[in-house]
Amino acid sequence: MRIFPPSSSPMKHFFLGSIFLVLLFFNLPYTLAAHHDQPALLLIPTANIVAPIEAHGLSQNGELILPENNNSVTWFQNSSSPGERGNAVIAGHVDSKKGRAIFYSLPKLRKGDTFFIQRKSGKMMSFTVTKTAVYERNQFPVNKVFGSSSKRTVHLVTCTGLFNKAEGTHADRLLVTATLNPFSH
Repeated sequence: MRIFPPSSSPMKHFFLGSIFLVLLFFNLPYTLAAHHDQPALLLIPTANIVAPIEAHGLSQNGELILPENNNSVTWFQNSSSPGERGNAVIAGHVDSKKGRAIFYSLPKLRKGDTFFIQRKSGKMMSFTVTKTAVYERNQFPVNKVFGSSSKRTVHLVTCTGLFNKAEGTHADRLLVTATLNPFSH
């Protein structure tokens, strides 16, 4: 699947690193949930999906790295950690040359459905689907999905539509957007 998140600014990393050093120097409390208690398992009862979550970044050509195992999903480690404030992005394959993959039944999800993400610590969080949408590959809302947000949002992404052999990818992208349920964090 080809999804190209917007480039990160070097100043953003410098700024965040500087804040961390100040907190450390003055012995102030801080949390880095995305680095300490990463997402481990995705459970979507409506679609019969149970998937290990792997943390990945971008390839050298700027594409989101997906697991080699078609039964796992990727959490984009440069996005927010699921349950934290901001946009968390989880992507998986819909199919492969071998047949169906983990997100084959993702289109079953509808607004109002609930799914769960378990962290490595065992903590379980629940999310409610707020929107499902299909976008042409070149019309995918990259800035909305990978940009900043004040909400605790998870975006589930997979390919859909016809497979284009020449381009080696599907024509469309399915985007399932969900927010953290109260009392889940």
